[in-house]
Amino acid sequence: MSKKLDNLRNKLGPFTESTFKKLVEGDPSTNHKYVEYLLRSWSQKKINNCPSTIPELVGYIHAFDALLPYIEIEDRDIYSKKYYDISNLEKVIITADEKKEESTFNREEHCEVYIENDNYILLSPKTHRGSLKYGANTKWCTSSKNNPETFDRYVKTGLLCYLINKTDSVLTPVSKVAIYSDIKTQPYSGDLVIYDTRDNHINELTMINGGWDEDEIFKVFMTFRRVFYEKRKYKDSKDYVGKFISTMDSLDFDKFNEHIRMLNNGQDIVFISSITNKFKGIKEKIKQISYGH
Repeated sequence: MSKKLDNLRNKLGPFTESTFKKLVEGDPSTNHKYVEYLLRSWSQKKINNCPSTIPELVGYIHAFDALLPYIEIEDRDIYSKKYYDISNLEKVIITADEKKEESTFNREEHCEVYIENDNYILLSPKTHRGSLKYGANTKWCTSSKNNPETFDRYVKTGLLCYLINKTDSVLTPVSKVAIYSDIKTQPYSGDLVIYDTRDNHINELTMINGGWDEDEIFKVFMTFRRVFYEKRKYKDSKDYVGKFISTMDSLDFDKFNEHIRMLNNGQDIVFISSITNKFKGIKEKIKQISYGH
């Protein structure tokens, strides 16, 4: 162990051998850049809002180091007095993570936009990351960071859209609205399920009372139903093709060929001729199928 580490241990200790080793090994740098901060923070954990476990404390340092390019220059010194209180370190990490997310987010990759103007945007998140971004600050289960499975289930079983008011400077219960329809629902006559930011079921009247324009709501819901109708048609086509291929795959072509050879040795020329013509017709139909674009 280096003399520098020995001096720090004596200066900031006492530490058990196990604790000291965990804190030193938790430094993500190659030159022990963060060791003193880790040791000092742990030794003063009763007064500096330090996490209750070493892995949590180390996690903050790893996040801070990884996010340095997204942290303001004046906040990059881990030994700044502001970081004596680790809650300030957490805030800087959260801000930097949001900045990183914004700089690397490609909207076309993560969502489908159906309406966008100066007042609002109607979109369907295609990925969990897209749902996290546009469902931020809500209690929707589909925008829960630790539960991507719920988002995946909603997307697979129906149409999920987010309607976001761009003009609200303060988040209200209807600043963001989630709209969902199960794939079994009739596109133009079935009920839509609407959630406010608190994840409560609401209706159009609640939205109007919250400041949404009636004409705009009508436009949004008709757009949603049109998109849902197209999704239903696509699913029906996908299901039909899947069943068709499954049926084809289940056919025993070797057995079929064996019986054809047997029939060719017989005398029923009319039957063989009709089968041959039908088979040629099937082959022609298969040739006409367009796969992909």
